[in-house]
Amino acid sequence: MKSFASSVLLVLSLVSAIGMPLPSIADDSTFDLAEQALDGDLESAARLLELRGGSDPMRLVAAVAHRTARDDARALELIEAAMENGYLPALWLRVVHHVERHEWIDAYAWGRLAMLVRKHEAEDEIDEDAWPMEWTWQFTQQAARNLREDQFPQADRRTEDVVGRWYADLTAERADREYASPVFEKRRAPTFPRDEAYARETGWSLLLAEFTADGKASRVLPIAETHRAFSERAEAALEDWVIDPTSMDEGDLPGSFVQLVEFGLSR
Repeated sequence: MKSFASSVLLVLSLVSAIGMPLPSIADDSTFDLAEQALDGDLESAARLLELRGGSDPMRLVAAVAHRTARDDARALELIEAAMENGYLPALWLRVVHHVERHEWIDAYAWGRLAMLVRKHEAEDEIDEDAWPMEWTWQFTQQAARNLREDQFPQADRRTEDVVGRWYADLTAERADREYASPVFEKRRAPTFPRDEAYARETGWSLLLAEFTADGKASRVLPIAETHRAFSERAEAALEDWVIDPTSMDEGDLPGSFVQLVEFGLSR
C-alpha cells in the first residue's frame, strides 16, 4: 500500500509581500493597533483605518475586528471595499466568513466565485482531478452538503448575481503597487500540519510581520486563515525570516508587511 506521503506533494506558496511597507506613524504602531483590533478592540480598528485607510490588508484587520464583535454588516462592507481594489485575500476571507457563520447559500455562491478566480489565476491548469485538492472546492462542497434540496435554485441564483458582479473586477489586470520588494537573507517555509495533510485539507494564512531596522522579524500576527493550524505553522516560520536591509528604501525599516502563505497538496 502506498503511504499518504508518497501519493501527494506538499505545495507551499509564499506570495510576495502585500502592501509593503507599513512603517509606523506618529506614536501609533501599526502592529500594536492591528493586534488590539484583532482582539476585538473596535477603537483600535477605527484608529487603524484612520491611519491606514488606503491599505487593503488593514481593511481586513478591521473587518476581522468587526466580525469578532458580531458586527457582520460593517465587516462585509470593509471586505467589499478591499475586493473593489482587486485584493484577492478579501475574497478568500469572505468565503471563510460565510462558512464559519453557516450561511450556506452565500458560502456556496462566494465559494463558486472563488473557484472561478482560482481557475483564472492558474490559467485553466486546474483539471477535474485536481479540484479536490483546492481549498475553494473543499469549502464550496462543504456549503453544498449543508444546503437543502429546495435551496439549490436560490443558491444558483445567488451565484449568478455574485459572479456577475465580481468576477470581472477580481480578474482584471491591475498596475503593480509601487513599493520596494524585500530581498530575504533568510526565509524558511512552514511545515504542513499533520492532521490537515492526512485529511487532505488545503488553505491559506494571512499574516502581519514586523521587522526591525536590521531586518529581523520581531513579531508576527495572524490576521485570517482557513484553518488555525495553518496560521500557527506560518507564524512559527515567519519568526525566523530576515530581510536584507539594503534591499529596502530608506525609511521602510523598521516596519511591517503582510504575507500570504498558501498550503496546497497535489497528486
